[in-house]
Amino acid sequence: MWAGLVATAPGQADGETEGTQPVQAAANEAGADEALAAWTGWIASWYSGDESAVPPSFDTLPLAFDALEAHVEANGGLAGEHTYWMLASWAWYDLAEADEDLGAVLQALDTHAARGRLRRALMAAGLEDFSVSGDTLWISHFLERGEFARAEAEARAVLPGYVGKAGPTLWMQVHLADSLRLQERWQAAFELLEELAATLAEQPADPGNWLELESAAMVHGVRVQLEMMLGRLGRARELAELEQAAVARYLAAFPPSDDFERSRDIQRAAWVRACDLDLMSGREELLIAALETADLPHTEVLRLHYLGKALTTLAATDPAQIAPARSSLEAALERSAGAAVGLTPYVRSFVHASRARLAELAGDAPAMAAALDDMQALLAAMGVASEPAAEAGAGGAREDLTRPRALYASLRCRWQTLVVAGGGSVGAEAREAALDELDQSLRELIELRTTAPEVAGGVGDLQDVVRRTVVVTLLETAAELGRTPAAFERVMELQAAGGQARARGAGNESFPLARIQRALAGDGGLLVWLPAPHATVLLVVDARGLTQHELASGLVLGEAVERLDRELGHAGFARTARVVAAAEALQSELFPADVQARLAEWEHVYFVGAEALGHPAFEALPWGADGTFGTELALGYLPSVPLGVLLAEGTPAPRADARLAVFAGPPDAAAPERASLEFDVEVWRGFAGPFDGERLELVSGPAVTRAALVAQDWSTAGALNLFCHGVFDGARLLPAGLAIPGAEGAAVWWEDIAGMRLPPLVVLSACGAARGPDRLGEDGVGHLGGAFLSAGASAVLVARGDLEIRTTLEFNHRFHARLHAGASPLVALRDARRAARASGQPAPRLDQLVLLGAGHAPLFAPEPRRAPLLFGLLAVGVALGVLGARRRRGA
Repeated sequence: MWAGLVATAPGQADGETEGTQPVQAAANEAGADEALAAWTGWIASWYSGDESAVPPSFDTLPLAFDALEAHVEANGGLAGEHTYWMLASWAWYDLAEADEDLGAVLQALDTHAARGRLRRALMAAGLEDFSVSGDTLWISHFLERGEFARAEAEARAVLPGYVGKAGPTLWMQVHLADSLRLQERWQAAFELLEELAATLAEQPADPGNWLELESAAMVHGVRVQLEMMLGRLGRARELAELEQAAVARYLAAFPPSDDFERSRDIQRAAWVRACDLDLMSGREELLIAALETADLPHTEVLRLHYLGKALTTLAATDPAQIAPARSSLEAALERSAGAAVGLTPYVRSFVHASRARLAELAGDAPAMAAALDDMQALLAAMGVASEPAAEAGAGGAREDLTRPRALYASLRCRWQTLVVAGGGSVGAEAREAALDELDQSLRELIELRTTAPEVAGGVGDLQDVVRRTVVVTLLETAAELGRTPAAFERVMELQAAGGQARARGAGNESFPLARIQRALAGDGGLLVWLPAPHATVLLVVDARGLTQHELASGLVLGEAVERLDRELGHAGFARTARVVAAAEALQSELFPADVQARLAEWEHVYFVGAEALGHPAFEALPWGADGTFGTELALGYLPSVPLGVLLAEGTPAPRADARLAVFAGPPDAAAPERASLEFDVEVWRGFAGPFDGERLELVSGPAVTRAALVAQDWSTAGALNLFCHGVFDGARLLPAGLAIPGAEGAAVWWEDIAGMRLPPLVVLSACGAARGPDRLGEDGVGHLGGAFLSAGASAVLVARGDLEIRTTLEFNHRFHARLHAGASPLVALRDARRAARASGQPAPRLDQLVLLGAGHAPLFAPEPRRAPLLFGLLAVGVALGVLGARRRRGA
């Protein structure tokens, strides 16, 4: 219906022809006035509380508008008795709310061009604020129904009618951005929101215009929600402060009152977002403390709801929280029915899920069954309990309907497990049926991912607790029924739907166990962690096959990871007694004894899902008599298993003539606070190790520019090492960059890298190259490692934190020497760490340099080494003598 309306001229919408309808002839004036009076009377009755009033026939709308437009033309505005037309859009919205067939209502209104004519009449009367509010109610209606693409089309259709009106235009644009966000069109939503934020910074909202002030607050509110969906929680917290400031300006200008409830609405919306952000950030205890003093009007039900959710999370590790959590959730449900602001059916479905989870934690199978019955009844009322997810136009499957249904299927499987563990019996046929239902739910979640647009960096599904719960429960239930291989293949389907994997064609391929073993296992293996609030599944794959292990909950593992991180931070990575104790505790949580026995037989190991655990410092975990994972095992990280398979299969065979390309030491006049990297050419030759002559391509000093980097064809090299300063711009969607002259802002960003022609291995000897927004699960990688993988590299060596110049130069010399000798990137990284530790000389922290991607295959065929390692290191040391007078600054 809405196709093509975006390009209509201002004043045209809803399928109208140019100009307004002519005023009826005198013979029809009486009929027009009568129609106008009938519609005005119905609107008046509706807004006086008489919801039984029956509206006139839609066929009389043209006559009513003829009379309305005649009054506007004659009087230059709307007469007092016609002011009810200011509320007409809202009345029609309420009519649609009560009507089961929204499409029929819209068709009737649009057949008579009613909304467009009303919009123009209100605009002519100077009442554009009322007009845009009425238009927004329809957009909100579509958003609530999950028809996100239709909401977008509606916003685009009405925008031309508000050209030249700052407040209405800003209002409509922020609703357009919200519809894009809900369709998971991340980049488009982000760019529009950044444009709106920049406009507000240049021209702040008019303090006397409620529409502009509210729009300004909404801009920041939608930005907060987008950042939460992308997993950039730190950035979301920064924007939440801007939203709160905008809300404060709004409340100061338009204090809440009985005549102006919108102020309370927008204040409450910002508060709700802040609560959601605290829950997503794992700040339950802070949220609970804040909720104890919360006193916003009409928020008691919401306060109880959030208190119950926070306590439910804590109950996973503290059984004492089960009772208060249950009490808060029950109170929220009980008070919702009569509250001015209650819980929507969608939110109530998740409340019942939390009740079921609490019953499971308490081992109370009957209470869990009762909560599931309540959830099932509510889902049935919503039309999603047993039906496939409905379509939502171009947006694909209905995300808002699929998620609670998938969670219900997961909880039902866990209830059956609880019954069996308690000595009760559930028939094998019933358990098989429940597993099939859960499998179908996961397939629908996969469909949601495959229909979502691809964006740079990708977005990981597993940051969503529902997806994590469904995946883990599927694997647990399948293991109980002896169907682990089929469940594993389903999980691989989900991972293959990630953005990075899809960009390489994974969506058209399958990834059976045999293919994974051929591509990635070889003489090593993979460890895949899938954490959920109730348990974590560890999948182990090697040449012998697939095994599955159940570990503690993701919350318990996360706490162990945080403990080790804290101790490492205090000790500066020294192996103090506290560090060793925390490392041993984490090792026992993450690696069962039989898994450690398998590890001892492997040459290399890939970790998948480390980001969902909080990025454990695996390299610091103890291994062997006096070693660590970092010095004794060849470790690599994969964003997902299917992506790793594709990267490994695309890695070329080693060549004796493969060369090392070094792009290093750019002048940095624009940032004098950084240490200079302009070293003599002998430094870079020592840095390259045994690579020399035709096997070394060196670009250094003034030749290091953006054009030289992005235009060069590096694909014929075996590896490319970029030695430069790293930069970080938190305002960017993808914030990590490389400080290289000749680029905008003297930095190379993700978009510059996208079109590069790369070798199989890229080494980023730059501070913070692995910094970026967390995108948990599948293959969302928002840092420079992801950028170079997306551009075609098979593996990228990246720095998680700051690097020191001398130790990084020496470490790279050792790393290059092992590559030259025919070691794979994974083995070369392990050997360089081991050699640095054996030398007793300073080296980068074990967990600072990590390899992302497929790196277990050699890239350089070995040839006789012409210079011993010690000689090369001495060359580096002598050439770097100039550094003695400089501060030890990061690269």
